[in-house]
Amino acid sequence: MSRTTWSNVDAERLEISDGNTAVCVKQGGAAAAFGDPILASGRHSWTIKIAASFEASGDGMLIGVAEAAEDGKGKCWGLYPLTGQVYTSTNGGLTLGASTKAKPVAAPLRGGAAAGALVRVTADLDRHTLAFAVNDGSEVDSGVTLPSAVRPYALLCFEGDVLQFVET
Repeated sequence: MSRTTWSNVDAERLEISDGNTAVCVKQGGAAAAFGDPILASGRHSWTIKIAASFEASGDGMLIGVAEAAEDGKGKCWGLYPLTGQVYTSTNGGLTLGASTKAKPVAAPLRGGAAAGALVRVTADLDRHTLAFAVNDGSEVDSGVTLPSAVRPYALLCFEGDVLQFVET
């Protein structure tokens, strides 16, 4: 897989830095970030570090994948670090409120545990599966059936929140 970077963000609320590997909330309010490359076959993994989080809780964040829809309004699936559950958003990934809970895949990152946490996302486009691992935990299948093409995705809400792609 080529280098994973952030490429499509709400420039009013989000800022990309560090060679397009970090995305930061510069103005509060829900905003979606989409990454490259678009994935249509094979098994791909990348790791995102929660570099900064509101009260170090992971609240207001989703980390996962988005359907590679031309209009940007496709479904999105992401791990909510605060609860360890995967949510499915049907409105282009802009809110948790428009989401439906899926099964838990990780222990909740409460009590300041989100700051510095590493979330590994694995999208298998041959099998159409999505899995997550947090820190040194085992990879857990989310039960999500992926569409034919996806891209990295994150939802951020609170000013100062930072997510960064890291090499592992």
